[in-house]
Amino acid sequence: MAIDFPNAPTVGDTYTVGNRTWTWSGTGWEVTVTAGATLNKIKDTDGDTRIQAEESADEDILRFDTAGTERMTIGASGGVIINESLTVNGALSGTTVSSIQSDISTAQSDISTAQSDITTLETDVTNINQIQWNTQTANYTLVLSDAGKIVRSNTSSAITFTVPPESSVAFPDGTQILFIQQGAGQLTIAAGAGVTLRSKDNNTKLSAAHCGATLIKLSADVWYLLGDLTA
Repeated sequence: MAIDFPNAPTVGDTYTVGNRTWTWSGTGWEVTVTAGATLNKIKDTDGDTRIQAEESADEDILRFDTAGTERMTIGASGGVIINESLTVNGALSGTTVSSIQSDISTAQSDISTAQSDITTLETDVTNINQIQWNTQTANYTLVLSDAGKIVRSNTSSAITFTVPPESSVAFPDGTQILFIQQGAGQLTIAAGAGVTLRSKDNNTKLSAAHCGATLIKLSADVWYLLGDLTA
């Protein structure tokens, strides 16, 4: 049945049909329902776009449908569930939004940290698969980054590599460093202040060009020196 609203209403005017009362707000008619009546949907002519209150008895949920699909609900406690993508054209504000933004920021930071860790891991894997070289042509004191590397001498003159004390460079126990004498200049492995080198017959010099030795840390300031050594 068509409803014939009064012409030229003023704000606050009401018009009642059955159990429904419409009130003119100044821009449109707002409907209220008296006790015993039922009105739980606002919908278009074919019913596929609608706002529905309580799909089932006393569920206290508002449902918003377009084109026959439920897009959003508002629950009894005020929680909003959006079933589609959300596009915001203006600024967001409010405690909940701030919390979400903080969570996103934290997640982005965690992702950045994870990416950095992955890069470090990839570098470590490369170092494991491809041993790194450190070539020196003059006297040299080992540094922390030499751990796991080949430290190579390449000179025609005698050359010395010094193992620094724990107080200067704290290599982890079990650290291994390889040495190769590439040039004719004899390579000597020297103990820094307070450092003990344990080797066969206390030999600390590589015997000839293209010989090698291995340095292994036993404990603070105590190392094993193994290889083709001479006095």
